[in-house]
Amino acid sequence: MTRSSHPSHSLRVALVQMNATLLDRQLSFTKHAELIHEAGKKGCELILFPELSLCGYVVDPAIVDAAAIPEGDLATLLEPLHAACRNAGLTAIVGAIVAEGERKFISALALDRLGKVRIYRKRHLHDLESAVFQAGESTGHVTVGEWKIGIGICFDGGFPSHAAELATEGSHVYALSALFGSTGGREESRAWLPDRARHNGIFAVLSNHVGPAGAWTGCGSAGAWSPDGQLLAEADNWTEGILVVELDPSLLVDRNDVALA
Repeated sequence: MTRSSHPSHSLRVALVQMNATLLDRQLSFTKHAELIHEAGKKGCELILFPELSLCGYVVDPAIVDAAAIPEGDLATLLEPLHAACRNAGLTAIVGAIVAEGERKFISALALDRLGKVRIYRKRHLHDLESAVFQAGESTGHVTVGEWKIGIGICFDGGFPSHAAELATEGSHVYALSALFGSTGGREESRAWLPDRARHNGIFAVLSNHVGPAGAWTGCGSAGAWSPDGQLLAEADNWTEGILVVELDPSLLVDRNDVALA
């Protein structure tokens, strides 16, 4: 299967690495809005936040219940971030716990400037997560102009089939929101992301926590990789902020060419 036609223009992306605010929704929303504003000033069309960026990375059941946003309340609660996206003229992918009845999902919420919310539910959970959360069943995409963005959350990136399915569905970018920890996380991300890019002929981009993240310590090192697996840009492992990268569509590789490589 061939990918949809390549975009005609580049895509400027802001990759966030941050120390997420635990269970203070107002402060967290303010921090997100400030970063969205900064990305807009730098001409970005997409900003990618880390896993569970809105509430912090939590797996304790009582804290998960307190942090979860009922699916039916998303539009109302997320309006401040939609307003930030409208003002900045971009799409944001933020991390949250979404509750559907008694079921809780680690989710990535794609917010566009028109007020739409697209929910992607993490499909691959590790042991601590699977004791508290449900696994999603579907892939997740968001379209930014002519670019199709395939969404993954942390452990999803460890499964080659996840990025491959998104690429087969026409994604130009594999966007991974993550919590890679300070004990081996950077090495793990540098094994996964270049491989996902190279084997699918698409870009791979990573946002990550930096500093304390629940019981873990994020290793930062947000980054972007070209369709041949080469590193385009990366952040350090201690600074909060955004890494801006320009994705050139001429570097994309047709699916048929990837299969023959």
